[in-house]
Amino acid sequence: MIVYTAPIKALSNQKFRDFREIHGDEVGIMTGDVTINPSASLLIMTTEVFRNTIFESPERLEQVSFVVFDEVHYLDDPERGTVWEESILYAPGHIRIVALSATIPNIEQLAGWIRQRFSATVYEDAFSPFCLIASSNGEADAIHHFLNDYCSGVPQLAVVRNDVYARFSHHAYNKGTALAELRRRLGVEVDEVFAAGDHHNDLPMLSLNLARWLAAPSNAAHAVKEAVRRQQGFVSQYPHGEGVADALEFVCRSAGREHEWLSLPTMR
Repeated sequence: MIVYTAPIKALSNQKFRDFREIHGDEVGIMTGDVTINPSASLLIMTTEVFRNTIFESPERLEQVSFVVFDEVHYLDDPERGTVWEESILYAPGHIRIVALSATIPNIEQLAGWIRQRFSATVYEDAFSPFCLIASSNGEADAIHHFLNDYCSGVPQLAVVRNDVYARFSHHAYNKGTALAELRRRLGVEVDEVFAAGDHHNDLPMLSLNLARWLAAPSNAAHAVKEAVRRQQGFVSQYPHGEGVADALEFVCRSAGREHEWLSLPTMR
């Protein structure tokens, strides 16, 4: 039996879906919210659940041969690092440990290259080794294009951008996976979901796989409006919140639910 741990529930759920497509019923999952097929030969857990199992139900780990710690660099996290430390230190002696960490090659050279050519500020924080604030949207566009090419050569790495701000992130940690998890928890079907966005970090959730109704206000980035139009969504002539209200009115009328719209407070 193999246990595969991930630092967050959204990533655990994504790994469960990925492995299930390949290995079928041989895969199970245990998080704080979901337990499916817990005796499977490949069991996905959050790291906290694995740590708790060590102390509360160690007999459940007697058949485990390997445990895989994805994103093991969380060891350095000041708030959650002890979870990884205790999981590694107190894991039963018969279990072999495999540690995975997404390494970003030449990160200092990458930051230096950008600083030499642009006016952008490059820094790191507790959540990402590469964060950026561009001096303008034009500069952000040029850097964004380069970073997308860079990420294509690094497994599971993606750029998350909002206006002039950008950072590296795990490819499965975005608004799309967040919306999918919210739908799952609330038991909401795709046909009942309305998704509106205005910038690049909204693109992962602006998909007909996640929402029946897609929309963007007039101030949305070009790529966002194009993505919405390509999927027969609604692009408003109004900006910001007014554009979202316009889109909601359109959706309610299109779905024959105008009475629900009319019951809402006036927004324009």
